[in-house]
Amino acid sequence: MMKQRVFAAIAVGLMCSLMSMGCGSKKPKGTTADGAEADGGLGEDGKEAEADTGPVTYPEPPTANAADRNPIKFSVSLSKAYVLPLSEDGRCWDRCTPEAKETMVDALTSLSGDQFASAGKALATALSAKGAKDALPDLYVYIDCGFGQTLTTSKSSAEDRIVTTWRGAKETLKLDPNDYCAVSVWDADDDDNDELIGDATVQLLKATKTGEVILTGADADFGQVFMVQLFLDQQEGDSIWQTDPSGSETDPSGSETTPSGETTPSIPSEPGKTAYKIEVVKANFKDKKDNGKPWDTKVPFLGGGGTLPDPFVAAYVNGYQSEHPFMETSSTQDKTYSEWREVGVVNLKNSDKIHFMVWDKDKVDHDLMGECISDKVGNLRLGTEISIRNCSQVDFLVFKITKR
Repeated sequence: MMKQRVFAAIAVGLMCSLMSMGCGSKKPKGTTADGAEADGGLGEDGKEAEADTGPVTYPEPPTANAADRNPIKFSVSLSKAYVLPLSEDGRCWDRCTPEAKETMVDALTSLSGDQFASAGKALATALSAKGAKDALPDLYVYIDCGFGQTLTTSKSSAEDRIVTTWRGAKETLKLDPNDYCAVSVWDADDDDNDELIGDATVQLLKATKTGEVILTGADADFGQVFMVQLFLDQQEGDSIWQTDPSGSETDPSGSETTPSGETTPSIPSEPGKTAYKIEVVKANFKDKKDNGKPWDTKVPFLGGGGTLPDPFVAAYVNGYQSEHPFMETSSTQDKTYSEWREVGVVNLKNSDKIHFMVWDKDKVDHDLMGECISDKVGNLRLGTEISIRNCSQVDFLVFKITKR
């Protein structure tokens, strides 16, 4: 759910010429790792060679950043990245069979717009069923804003995916509104010859009026990258964004008009957040993981337990920007449908979103069933049950929000 997206307008060619820098290091198409021409044939194992862009060379940090900068401290959180399953020359990112490649080609038409996430996960499921999920890239993102300021995700946290969500991938960066950052997305390989999926340069602080930055392949020369999402949380000084972060219009009565035309009582913006009660009502889940395996394994002779999940919900403000949940429900045992009606209290502003992380509770390491993200608080109807649908392995989650 990414309504009212804020898209970055990026003229990469102009930026590259201004900064006298290349936008990534790509080998000429149609060459192998040793420089010989690729014939597109299959190896002895019946698999096509993987995409190859040569040794890893991260884009140079932007040099157009002014020397007389007045930087402001921001917490920069990397949230999501979506990429296409094939390279620009039509190769798989990792070695793949013709059948796996055909499955990816067939999926290309459905990988668009708001359907990309669900279509991408469906593709991963289809490849997994064929034993070919490892043909998908092992995603990581590298951001360099110059002056030694970088942010990167782990190379092992997003294996075999084209749709990736991260938690905890954040750094404190000092940015001037005129600073440029180089953003690059990669496929990690065991031999450290990582493939560049795409890269772009952008003035992060000028790419948003809310703190949410969405960089898309439609707006920038971003290679095979469909979208990268970040959040910027200003840590000091007066807000650099002058418009109301909720994007709502205020009428003379003091009520805010939401996009649907309905009005809700005005909610003060920073520093006067409003206290809300968030009630997690109910949710429905898939009975198996997306790889077809059961959520839990029943141990013979020990009794108790089953193969269905033991769900519970942890709720965060703006997910990737809050370290701890403001509420956590109890867990229910062996359920594909659960009702909680449990309430947490939290202070929110209009631009905040609530991230409901749904987990299958295990003794050692919980399994993430899905992440259900609300619309902005300023757009939510108070006092009514609100449903969020199709969050990975969560069919739907229902919650209610009211003022305390």
